[in-house]
Amino acid sequence: MSRMGLRAIRSASMHLGSERRLRVRDVHIHSTTQLVRPKEAPFPSKGQAVGVRKPHASEVMDWAAGYATSAVAQILLEDALRGEHLTAGRRVAARSLGGAWSELGEKLGYVVHRGIGISTPDAFFALAGCLQPTNSTDRGCGSGPTSTYYHISLEGWTIGYSELWTEVQQNFPDTAPRLTGTMGYNGETSIFIPKTAVARAYEAEGRSMDFYRDFNVSWNRPWQYFGSASDVDTTRLMRCEDTTLARVSSLMRVYGELTGDWDGLVMEGPGEYRAKCMDDYFWYSPACRGNSSECVLVLSGGTGWSLEEFMQKGAVHNMPLALCVAANWSEYASLPSDYTSAFYWWTPDPTFLRIDPKKIMWPPHDRRQVARGDRTSANADTPIDKYVSQDLGVLAPDAEELMHAYLLDIRAVNDMLVDGLEASAPDYREIACRWLQANRELWESWIPDKSKCFAQFGLFHELDKRFVKTRADPTHLTCRACPSGFFSKELEDGSGVTFICEECPIGSSQASGASLSCLPCAAGEYQDTTGSLSCKRCPFATYQDAYGSSNCKDCPAGTTTLGVGSSSLEDCGCKSGSINLAEAPMIFNCSRCGEGLDCPTSSSIANLQSASSAAGEDFVPQIAAGYFASEEEPMKVYKCAPANFCPGGRPGTCTGGLEGIPCGVCPMAMTWKETRCEECDGGTMTAWSLAAVTGLAGLAISYHVVNTSMTAQATPLQTATMCGQILVNVFQTIAILGMMTVAWPEIFQTTSKSFKVFLLDLESFSLSCVAGKSSLQQFAVSTLLFPCAALWLLFLQAASQCLPDTWRKSRRKWPRSINTIGVFLEAGFGTMSAVGLQPLMCYSHPSGLYSVLKFPNVICQSGDHVAMVILGVALLCFALAFFSACVMACWKMPSWSLTDGHELVQSFRFLTSQFRMDAWWFGVLLPLRGFFLSLSVAVATDLPPAQAAAAAVVLAIYAPFQMRWWPWKVPYINQADLWMNIMLLLLVNSSVVVEGNTSVEWREFGQTYAMSIMACVAFGASFMLVRTLMELLQRHVLKIGGDEWIDPACKAISKKASQALHHCAEQLMDIEVTTLEGQLMRMNPSDLNIITSSITLISMEICPSSEQQLFHMRVALQSFNQRLTRLTMLQSAQEFLHHGSDAVAKAENFEEDRSENEDGSVGDLQKVSF
Repeated sequence: MSRMGLRAIRSASMHLGSERRLRVRDVHIHSTTQLVRPKEAPFPSKGQAVGVRKPHASEVMDWAAGYATSAVAQILLEDALRGEHLTAGRRVAARSLGGAWSELGEKLGYVVHRGIGISTPDAFFALAGCLQPTNSTDRGCGSGPTSTYYHISLEGWTIGYSELWTEVQQNFPDTAPRLTGTMGYNGETSIFIPKTAVARAYEAEGRSMDFYRDFNVSWNRPWQYFGSASDVDTTRLMRCEDTTLARVSSLMRVYGELTGDWDGLVMEGPGEYRAKCMDDYFWYSPACRGNSSECVLVLSGGTGWSLEEFMQKGAVHNMPLALCVAANWSEYASLPSDYTSAFYWWTPDPTFLRIDPKKIMWPPHDRRQVARGDRTSANADTPIDKYVSQDLGVLAPDAEELMHAYLLDIRAVNDMLVDGLEASAPDYREIACRWLQANRELWESWIPDKSKCFAQFGLFHELDKRFVKTRADPTHLTCRACPSGFFSKELEDGSGVTFICEECPIGSSQASGASLSCLPCAAGEYQDTTGSLSCKRCPFATYQDAYGSSNCKDCPAGTTTLGVGSSSLEDCGCKSGSINLAEAPMIFNCSRCGEGLDCPTSSSIANLQSASSAAGEDFVPQIAAGYFASEEEPMKVYKCAPANFCPGGRPGTCTGGLEGIPCGVCPMAMTWKETRCEECDGGTMTAWSLAAVTGLAGLAISYHVVNTSMTAQATPLQTATMCGQILVNVFQTIAILGMMTVAWPEIFQTTSKSFKVFLLDLESFSLSCVAGKSSLQQFAVSTLLFPCAALWLLFLQAASQCLPDTWRKSRRKWPRSINTIGVFLEAGFGTMSAVGLQPLMCYSHPSGLYSVLKFPNVICQSGDHVAMVILGVALLCFALAFFSACVMACWKMPSWSLTDGHELVQSFRFLTSQFRMDAWWFGVLLPLRGFFLSLSVAVATDLPPAQAAAAAVVLAIYAPFQMRWWPWKVPYINQADLWMNIMLLLLVNSSVVVEGNTSVEWREFGQTYAMSIMACVAFGASFMLVRTLMELLQRHVLKIGGDEWIDPACKAISKKASQALHHCAEQLMDIEVTTLEGQLMRMNPSDLNIITSSITLISMEICPSSEQQLFHMRVALQSFNQRLTRLTMLQSAQEFLHHGSDAVAKAENFEEDRSENEDGSVGDLQKVSF
């Protein structure tokens, strides 16, 4: 085995560590010595962080030279660095090495632990900071060590691992170890011969036998001074097949090429050779192969250290060698003495020191030969090196200085090794101590001056526990690494150069100990005190753009910074909720961001317009969702209605192609379709044309539908009409509620949009494709719809009068035409109110302007708005005129019904035809609900709570009237109407749940609540519709029942009631008036009211006479079914008297009119006689 291979198990190393604070310095030695903190300090685990160096376990190389040299280093580090000397002007302790210095060591020095190592590579990785340096498969270096735990390594064979050394330096530049020189001696490997053989040769021939030519058989007989191979007990040897001789190697092939001795080899394959043992234990060189008794016995250890080398030397130099391998280490150590054999050995090592061996000298080392595999020259002597960790000079500079000065010669090492041979288990600390005591003049020069501090350290007074700035009195002075907040400053005095620790001045800091300077505070930082470990970061609303500052500069008024540590005026920005209106950089004009603007910290008008910020997305000002601002005037914010038309973000952004302010209309020739603007197509115009024609035709037909005869009990067709009117009112109410600016639950918002057609919101039907883009034109279409419909019906009335006499039956009657118009206007009164009030529903924008709620692009008080107001007021006047006529008719109708005002009664029958005769006035109350709901939106457009409160009041007032009078003719219609009104009242309360509540739980509850109420409304409507449809089916399809079908018990009750009433009348006739008066006076007022109501009913409907006794107002049912041609008959009679036969023809026509107007009404018709 080569010398480098042998050194793999012989290198020693030392591990040294130190705390940065260094009050007590800690050193670890990788090899035989490990220095750590004092006993009272806890021993750390392997996972310590880098901040403070802490010791770890280390290894001791298990051989004598390593133990001896490490023991010397251990004692010097533990004791000598603690002592005080006067050599060369320094004070020296008077006591011995093991005494005074150990005693002082308890206070001032290092504490040393010893460990075990294996090889030089282990030392490389240990000093580099790897956690498993002795594990050759995984050194525990990870991605790169960040902290060192071992600090000194001794007896390293760098030359044998030069490639690995370079690799460690490259891979771990921050922690790789540093070479501090050699140990002072070289490592040698060669063939050695015992002193007895040398003495024999010298006595016999005067030869020293220390030169390779002394073994050349051409001139000498060297075997005679050594034991013979045949004399060796082969049980003490290793068989050839177990040694290096039996292994194929390139050096075996080189041997054959170099010597031509192919007989000494065995070919295992092409170019592959191994040594050929002549027997089972020895390989003989050519010089003695023919006679093994003339061979010099050469012993190796292990599995055959360096046998290939010795084969070449023996053959080339004609040396008679018999190569063999000892069976184990014990045999290897004893065989050379037992058989006077040559042997492979290295120095320093104590194994063969007792026999005082002598090394054979070979031809000088030839590196070129060695590179070719030629090992016939001498091995190069290998320097044995020392290493320290990269940070040892910072952590323990005196220890590093000691290691630099630590030099031994081979004689000193051998002296210690020989000293240890006397004991079976030598104490190398005692051996090292004896050597140190005997060689004081040598090692005293190694000890550094304690007051000579190196850079990164400063003078420290051990007793006062403080750093000092002079060494005039060196007593108790030592060097310590400058702590954090200080820097090491050079001091030159009479004793030379040293270093002291100075506090960092203001405006600077130093976080790391052992520093040469303080770092000036960076931009964005300051420090107003001395001796600081770190600089302070400038707080919020301040900045610092200079280095080394002791304070920070304030940001301009109204501005702040995004965080601490700002380094420029550019880092200042307007506070959250405000925006910088200045356009020039670093000029600030902060203005408060109003409603609709989301302004994070450091917002600016430029960032708002560009929708970007250098600080990141979280600091981009933007328009809030539901609001709009133009690119030209980004600070002029408008509120959008509906909110989803404006997604917010960058100014000028609208949903789905909308344009205008604020995202109010689609471009020309386009219309809104659910989520975006789409182009108008020809089908839209066609559909509107068909709708107009259908509407006009429907109005014409309605004349014949709404003018049926009135009955006390509603027919199924009249019930269906009531059902339809109630549903229209409910849908109008839902649409008006949805028009409010209240924050309704989403389910209600979606539902109300579906019913906005009942408020003539026809944009979903592409009204803009017909009326144009202008909101004014669209509004004009809505306002003119009802007046035009009324004019259309009047036109039909007038046109029918122009029909010839042959079409006399087709002529329309004015009372019926007026009733038809009334039916249409009464159903649309809520719609007219809502449409007429729309221009007055102005909501405010954050910019201070107002927009029409229905047409947000129309700014209030603008030209278009004024025109809208005129149109709306005109529509309101039209609606109120109609309502005034209804009020007047309602007031007069009882008297009309008792006099000759039957045509007037029938003209306003639309007010009373669906109600009981004692609640005829309810037709006036019903339209007021929609009017006041719309009025609440117009009056409190910007006050959603007020709108909701007003709506609740309107619905709450309507409910008691409905419950008290139960006005509808059909009982279940009353039930459904009351049910849906109450549900709508509860629905208004859902806005209270949503308004102002942003929590998800509350909104989910509001959504569920509104959904439940809407379901109840739908249930009431469904109940009413299903019941009505069943009646229509049974009456008109199945032909079941008559006029009394609606109430099947009516017929039976009527029969019994008529008999009872007649009997009662007979009894009443027998009672005196005074007696009857007394009995009535004793009755409860409620009972008396029932009697008077009954008298009024009987007087008007059963016993009509000229002297009716009316206690209550009531409309006579029969007045609705009087002939409409009475005036015409009287005029015909007068014409007959004056014109003779012409009147006869008119009298004949009277019979036709009579048959036309008698339609099965209840009660006898009043006759007119001539």
